[in-house]
Amino acid sequence: MYYIYEIIGVKVGCTEDMIRRQKEQLSKGVMILLECHMDIQEASRRERELQVEKGYRVDSKSYTNVRKNQILTTTPEARKKAIANTDFKAKAANTDYKVKVANTDYSKMDFKAIMSHLQRGIIGISTQAIRTKYSGMEEAARQLTLKTGIKFNAAGISNVCSPKRPNCKTYKGYTFEYA
Repeated sequence: MYYIYEIIGVKVGCTEDMIRRQKEQLSKGVMILLECHMDIQEASRRERELQVEKGYRVDSKSYTNVRKNQILTTTPEARKKAIANTDFKAKAANTDYKVKVANTDYSKMDFKAIMSHLQRGIIGISTQAIRTKYSGMEEAARQLTLKTGIKFNAAGISNVCSPKRPNCKTYKGYTFEYA
């Protein structure tokens, strides 16, 4: 049985377990039962119709698709794969981090220590066109935070430097480019 419910002023939704759903949505407001259906396709269609009728945001995925994804992600194979993907110690133990720099094998060292010297230099250009060179994005963020008193993040600097973000030209008044 599929239940279509409304949380007044919040949303219209669909569920198979009304009691569990009420407990989950308790903090959002008063929940009322609108309709019951035996067919998931009919329940999904009606849920979307009621969302439009009552002026709520229409979900991007139908209840049918949400339910299919829930079933697929709870299979034993999917759970084993998810657990294997989060076992970082096992992954690190099975990964050979060999980086050759100046004909030296650094595979026995810590990975962060190996990669630290591979940072790309950054040039920060202020609004007064003063150019300052930094060893990397984290260092630029740290130095600019101390210099200006404004909190800089490496991610914001990265966005300006990235060719994948052509609309991101400046970050907190500064322009950045790779050295």
